[in-house]
Amino acid sequence: MGNYTVRPAEYGDEDSIAFVASQSWKHTYGSIYPQDVIKRFLSMAYSAESLHVSISSDSERTIRLFYVAIDSDHNMVGYSQSMPESGSYNSLELLRIYALPDSLGKGVGTALLNYLFQECPDAMSLSAWVEDRNATGRRFYERHGFTVQDEKYEDLFGYRTRQLKYCLTWHYRRIKFRD
Repeated sequence: MGNYTVRPAEYGDEDSIAFVASQSWKHTYGSIYPQDVIKRFLSMAYSAESLHVSISSDSERTIRLFYVAIDSDHNMVGYSQSMPESGSYNSLELLRIYALPDSLGKGVGTALLNYLFQECPDAMSLSAWVEDRNATGRRFYERHGFTVQDEKYEDLFGYRTRQLKYCLTWHYRRIKFRD
């Protein structure tokens, strides 16, 4: 498993985040969503301006929640972004977590989750919506103890998709995830 440095996203990370997003979305969703849907989503959600706004908003938070993972060669290999649910850092929603395809299964996601829990010691729950045909994502959450608690249907640029809500809750102390 890899050794990664995780830190809050910074101005100047936009291009690297967009590159990881592009590679991971094509790998993860290439057989799930039509290519035009992927392209439209990436151009909207991962434009330099959109990422700049996300980093700016995150930098104003009491606790930063937009992180990047850097490998030993100083390359960005993954990122995650969360937000408090109902305005409280006790309950968090993981909005996105992705790694480069050749980094999957090498501990990038685990490093990002562990950093989130380190930065948010009062958190008692974490949830994430996952496309139901995203087998890689579902295995990741299930391996880390998340369970499906809800489902919903969404329209993504005219493409109907089923989302599953994965949740992880704990009551006392949180264990550190292992790769």
